[in-house]
Amino acid sequence: MSNAVPSPAPLRTDVLVAGAGPAGLMCAREAAGRGLRVLVLEQSPLPGRKLAVSGGGKANFSNRRISPLHYRCGDPAFCAPALKAFSPAVMERLVAAWGLPTEERAHEQLFLTVPARNLLHCLLDDLRARGGELRLRQRVLAVRRTADGFDVATDNGPVLARAVVLAAGSPAWPQAGGSNAGFRLAQALGHSLVPPFPALTPLLLPPESLAAPAPTS
Repeated sequence: MSNAVPSPAPLRTDVLVAGAGPAGLMCAREAAGRGLRVLVLEQSPLPGRKLAVSGGGKANFSNRRISPLHYRCGDPAFCAPALKAFSPAVMERLVAAWGLPTEERAHEQLFLTVPARNLLHCLLDDLRARGGELRLRQRVLAVRRTADGFDVATDNGPVLARAVVLAAGSPAWPQAGGSNAGFRLAQALGHSLVPPFPALTPLLLPPESLAAPAPTS
């Protein structure tokens, strides 16, 4: 008689979202709102860690001046359909529907006047209310395309999904959960990767460099 432990039966879902940041949670919320079974997997112990500290803790959630010209990529038209389908005005109405107070700052930047974690809580509550499921401390290890969708290996067993969304973010700010997991999974599926580089980075200067320059005669 074999003593082998049987493998767990694969979990089945319509949409598997890898990453519980703002993009992943918004995508999952929209999919669940259309009646789809949605599972969000997040490798960190907490969801939305970058969102909770964004905008100096007040969530710079949009900007009324956003246009495709503000994005740099190989195809300048790549962002236009997304911005047309989900404009800053749509996001502003959604935040208002959640009852979150906002303010407009310089250059038409839109911030909350309450902590950014309030926005995160609204996203999570909306996801759960629509039937979506979030699992923390669970990594997506590999994704394999099948005839019916995708076979996803996780560190908690296999998942069969009709669609997979890679919303794992970037390596930026590893202290807040950033990693290259999404890049690695995309490349394994055959996608090409434009080498990333920092778009915003601090400058560390010695104190003496901030002193007033000596007057010239």
